[in-house]
Amino acid sequence: MYKVLCTIEYILPAKKAGVKRVFGLIYRLAPTSHNLQARLLVYTIGESADKWAVLHARDAKGLLVCRSDHCMKELMMTIPPFQRAYPPTPPVTGSVLWFPFQHGKLVVQEHGQGVELIERDATELAALDPDPLLNLGTLEGKPCLACEIHVERALPAEWRAVDPRTLFGQLDELSYSLVGYARDLLNWQRHHRYCPNCGQLSESLPASWGRTCPHCGFTNYPTVTPAILVLVHDGGDKVLLVRKPGWTSHRSIIAGFVEPGESLEGCVRREIYEEVGLQVTDITYVGSQPWPYPDQLMAGFTARYIAGEIHLQTDELDAADWYEYDDLPGLPMQESLSYQIITQWSQSRQPVRK
Repeated sequence: MYKVLCTIEYILPAKKAGVKRVFGLIYRLAPTSHNLQARLLVYTIGESADKWAVLHARDAKGLLVCRSDHCMKELMMTIPPFQRAYPPTPPVTGSVLWFPFQHGKLVVQEHGQGVELIERDATELAALDPDPLLNLGTLEGKPCLACEIHVERALPAEWRAVDPRTLFGQLDELSYSLVGYARDLLNWQRHHRYCPNCGQLSESLPASWGRTCPHCGFTNYPTVTPAILVLVHDGGDKVLLVRKPGWTSHRSIIAGFVEPGESLEGCVRREIYEEVGLQVTDITYVGSQPWPYPDQLMAGFTARYIAGEIHLQTDELDAADWYEYDDLPGLPMQESLSYQIITQWSQSRQPVRK
């Protein structure tokens, strides 16, 4: 049960006929949250978002706690478009986004020359005999359901099952991350029905995706495997790019998994030294990206080279070379974190035009 944080009122500009107010509720999601971590429950107000000029936020006692001249559209940018749900959840009705998997592949529908996620009525999902059926949450208010379909179940003509990795770049970033979220949770449910400690049937933990054993009390939660990506530069205009065995002509930055008891920065130093024999300093965090194949979270860094000669770990790499910022080889896909780190660094080396 969420606690009411404050009410909000939207007031049309004075030039509009009369003064129209619409009230909604902002619900607290965490003890320390306020406006930025709030969820807007009532916001359909019959006018286009950019027409609302003034916002007042009042607490439960009616006291003014916030006034904003920003339009509704800007306000909504502070509210996460995807709201997660955890079991148990009530039955879903109406139009939903489906994330159905068949033998490890996501079922999508054809759309022009590409594909898109399936959006249908929730009642139609029952015809596919989904097992299990997981309520992931809502995307911009629309429920998202994940399920598995039996491998022998025939699909409609306009549907097809595809490797989720092939959708990288075809779906927007948020939709693609939800595909990975759905895949991870379905795998988790499939592989953790029984307690890994005593073998008894486990049970779902309320308000989470965790599972607990009623026999021995062992509790388990979905795992995330941290890994690093690191761009090594020389402090000037050169960057180290590597190639793994089996890659085509493109190059990328160094990557590796975090070991138990190791910090992210420690992993950066170790992976660089193990794979190319170099020592670095000035390790700087850049950003992160989920990569659910199977359950990685990639944390991106840059680091400055200080010593050593390139010496390849040949079971991991078959090439590593220095490149000028304006003469780079083929790079990874544009949607990847590694591409973003490389291009961000390269752009930072561009001369400033006066």
